[in-house]
Amino acid sequence: MEPMRIARILGATVLVAGLGLTAGCGGDDSTSASDASSAPEMTTSPATPPATQTAPTPTETSSSATSPTTSMGASSSAPTSASTPPVDVSQPPTTYDEAAAHLSAVGADTDAPITANRFSTPGDAIYCVLQAKYFDPSCELLSGAIKDPQVCGQAPTDFVGRVAIRPTGAEPECNTDTIRQPGAMTVQAPAIVGSARITCAVEDIGVTCVDAQAHTGFFLTQGRYEVF
Repeated sequence: MEPMRIARILGATVLVAGLGLTAGCGGDDSTSASDASSAPEMTTSPATPPATQTAPTPTETSSSATSPTTSMGASSSAPTSASTPPVDVSQPPTTYDEAAAHLSAVGADTDAPITANRFSTPGDAIYCVLQAKYFDPSCELLSGAIKDPQVCGQAPTDFVGRVAIRPTGAEPECNTDTIRQPGAMTVQAPAIVGSARITCAVEDIGVTCVDAQAHTGFFLTQGRYEVF
């Protein structure tokens, strides 16, 4: 083949190859651009705050935490109705505290207590010995002794006619003897009479005597007695 013709053929071949390469590169760029345009756009807006950010503020939590304390404080207050009712001093006392209330009420109505080892109520209805060498502090009925077979047991009588304050406490006595002696002063109600450790309240309803140190005592009237 002629040298000139060979050179032309080679030149044409190189040109065709160059065009094909250029065309291939252009296709890649077009595809990349198309892919890039179809990709999702990135957003720069802030993410939604997590659900935990809606929890109560510290102020709300503190307020709710203190409510049980307030409730407990309110419930700890004792109602007024739960307080101890006043003692009805028009009725005979049946406990030491009621007896003490009787003494306080009578003491408030009198000018001064009377000091005496022995005394009696009008008509000698109740005779009391508060301090004596051979007797425990006692009060005795002239009449109106109380029948009490369970207390008297094997005593000569079934009737309680005297009540005494012994070292073991107040005790009823089913007596057939007497502690009475002439010359005892007569005490009108209301009055407080005392000697040594014994204090008595003389009332229209009867006589109440207590030993404040031993926290014991009794009430006595015609037809009724109480020991406490």
